Amino acid sequence: MAGDAALAKAELYKKATAAHLPHRSTMTRDQLQTALETTGHGRHLRSAS
Repeated sequence: MAGDAALAKAELYKKATAAHLPHRSTMTRDQLQTALETTGHGRHLRSAS
């Protein structure tokens, strides 16, 4: 599967729902990822560069 480290928007949305992030329905994929990383819920969403 291409981009194993990158989650699909639907997967990020599920994680955002579980994390109770506000305004998640209006966020783009990148915004969801950043919000999850900022709150500490997405520590493993991006691969180390």
